[in-house]
Amino acid sequence: MKDISVIIPLYNEASNIHILYEELLAAMTFVDKTFEIIFVDDGSIDSTPMELDKIYKTQKTPSVKIITFLKRYGQTQAIHSGINEASGSVIILMDGDLQNNPKDIPRLLIKLNEGYDLVNGWRKVRNDQFFFKVLPSFLANLWIRRLTKVKLHDFGCGFKAFKKTVVIDKFVLGSMHRLFALYVALKGYRTAEVIVDHRKRIQGKSKYGLLRVYELFLEMFRIYFFENHLASPLYFFGISGILLIISGIITGIFIIIRKLTFSGIWISPLFFITIILVSLGVQIILMGIIAEILVRVLLQQNKEQFYIIKEIKSR
Repeated sequence: MKDISVIIPLYNEASNIHILYEELLAAMTFVDKTFEIIFVDDGSIDSTPMELDKIYKTQKTPSVKIITFLKRYGQTQAIHSGINEASGSVIILMDGDLQNNPKDIPRLLIKLNEGYDLVNGWRKVRNDQFFFKVLPSFLANLWIRRLTKVKLHDFGCGFKAFKKTVVIDKFVLGSMHRLFALYVALKGYRTAEVIVDHRKRIQGKSKYGLLRVYELFLEMFRIYFFENHLASPLYFFGISGILLIISGIITGIFIIIRKLTFSGIWISPLFFITIILVSLGVQIILMGIIAEILVRVLLQQNKEQFYIIKEIKSR
């Protein structure tokens, strides 16, 4: 058993692994705790597996675990598998592209020890492309902060420290690692943030772009649904359906009033809009009923495995 588990998901980061490993060992000398480093290879197609094997065979401490996926399943699944294999009571998550600085780990742990359940990194000064990453990320964070009232500045930062007890099974769904800090906060756990160094990527290729912002918004709605309406999806769909039906009824009443007052025609664009609104409302409510049935069936079944592990190396 270890005190701390550092989990690093990897995809095609062969040129960065050894540098990161050496930096981690240097940073952890300032932490008076036992630790392990868990690399998760998310189906890399470059020489990442070979480089990880070199680290495993020549590791300076017996604290390296390597999890290899059968194929690429995604960063959320990679993180989830690392957490399942972690023996530490505290988890450190960080990216493998060298943009996170391991020297910030002691500061994250100090803040965590102040009584928080999760401490999120805040890339206050980012070394990324402004229009393709920095600006979209700023706007997305602002929107999420206003909507949820959770006072964090950088929800998408992959560098964080948290107690293993806050991990929830639903975390494995979709790409929820991007908003894990938000999900934990909405659950009622105590969260904080620490400004961390964000370095410019000098090797390898970035896996993110504008599509990440789009996915961030989708994950926001996913979290809202699972947090508030998973047990009763009919309420979630029902509100939208009823609003559409009411809108259709109001439009229909307007057509009737216009017919009686101004002798207008029945068949008009508003007439078709009325039919569409009512029909959509009924369909959405029916979708809610189907979702209700599926959720009840899902809750009665065993947990589904979302990834296949090819190999685990551990000493």
